[in-house]
Amino acid sequence: MEVTVELIDKVVFYKGRVWTIYSTSGDGIFAYQGLKPFSSFNYNEDSRRYSTFRKNIVFIKKDEITILTGDDIQTAVKKENAQLKKELTRKKAIDFYVYLTGHTKAFVSKHIQERHNGFEFSPGVIRYDLWKTSRGERSFLILSHNIEGNSQHAYFDFITFETDDVETDRSWEEVKQEIIDNFKEWNGIQ
Repeated sequence: MEVTVELIDKVVFYKGRVWTIYSTSGDGIFAYQGLKPFSSFNYNEDSRRYSTFRKNIVFIKKDEITILTGDDIQTAVKKENAQLKKELTRKKAIDFYVYLTGHTKAFVSKHIQERHNGFEFSPGVIRYDLWKTSRGERSFLILSHNIEGNSQHAYFDFITFETDDVETDRSWEEVKQEIIDNFKEWNGIQ
């Protein structure tokens, strides 16, 4: 497929998600997750940084582009929404850990255990815990990994397993606000 500026604002289906193209390059396209919110909307980095329109973005190589039109768009949206409603299963957790760590499915299957509302994977000194959560219409995976007594969280898209930049940014904003609030409380500032 030839990548030209005429592809901007076209809808594509990639890794089980619906994306809207906002920029092109010789090798492929850049797209944001979801559909264009209104016809005059023009996406750019400022849209992502300074507005409430915060979406994950992706680069798709030109040989992986599948343009959707007409009823295919709504069919893809319904398919995506159906995937988001599914629970985190053992099979999905195994697929995620294989994607994340590069271990074989057999190895992951041997070392995975169901815990509470998620799955634990302990291939050695590192212990991973994975669970699915939702915030509004968004569903994502939270990976907690514990190395030498320090736990860290990472956020991943439930369908694509790519990092979820929107949740990561939201989490960092919460941490920053907590630091500010603690400083104010410590110094008696209202």
